[in-house]
Amino acid sequence: MAYLLKARTPVLKKGGHRVTSDFGPRTFVMQGKTVSDNHLGIDLTGADTSRIDDVIAFADGVVTAVRDGVSGYSRVNPAGNYLYIDHGNDCQTRYLHLEKGSIKVKKGQTVRAGDTVGRIGATGYVTGAHLHFEVRIGGTAQDPAPYLSGEKTLPDAKPTSGETYTVKKGDSWWKISAEVLGKGSRYKELQALNPGKTSLYPGDVIIVGKEEPEKPPKPAPAPAKTYTVQKGDSWWAISKKILGKGSRYMELKALNPGKEALYPGDVIVVG
Repeated sequence: MAYLLKARTPVLKKGGHRVTSDFGPRTFVMQGKTVSDNHLGIDLTGADTSRIDDVIAFADGVVTAVRDGVSGYSRVNPAGNYLYIDHGNDCQTRYLHLEKGSIKVKKGQTVRAGDTVGRIGATGYVTGAHLHFEVRIGGTAQDPAPYLSGEKTLPDAKPTSGETYTVKKGDSWWKISAEVLGKGSRYKELQALNPGKTSLYPGDVIIVGKEEPEKPPKPAPAPAKTYTVQKGDSWWAISKKILGKGSRYMELKALNPGKEALYPGDVIVVG
């Protein structure tokens, strides 16, 4: 049964999200036949009387796939017209069954959350006009409803620490390695700093250097204990007075390298 979903992060421009089919196992009627399958997304229409709305990007990302040539119902192309957006950190959203000619983005294009990317359609293996919306993390389909409602958010794609680099058009791991590390063959070092990141798209932010932990400051050396030589003093006499035993005078000499003779008024280190 259809219901309205309160979407804090919308994928329909007018903001009304009418759910016609939830994520997970389902049974429905297609051209008079009962069909059961595991639904990998959520089906949405607009909440107004037309139920048709513009589709907007769920989050910032790069378009990785586009098809815009399916005219209507098709079992050969069950997804109809579609586009995929990569959000980094192995996160992807998919938008299926879009109206032919409505897709406003191209493969490789960077988009921002809220950008219009297409329009609800009835292309592919469908019973009527709707948007099939998917959220995939690590290639596994997730229930999109909690992401739309704001209960869940996509993992942050941007690194939180370390030296970073923003990928440009034409970049590759080898090219970035040559530019940043001085040798392209060191690209595996960069890949190790970005686990799970295989493809590079313009606008991606990757880690290119570890953030070194701050070293605790070295404690300031304790001030030296000194003694002012008096008339008649000798190393032996000072050692007996300061260290309690005259025969320890060599310890005082070691604290005052190069100092042999003692004169009244000299200041020597005694500890």
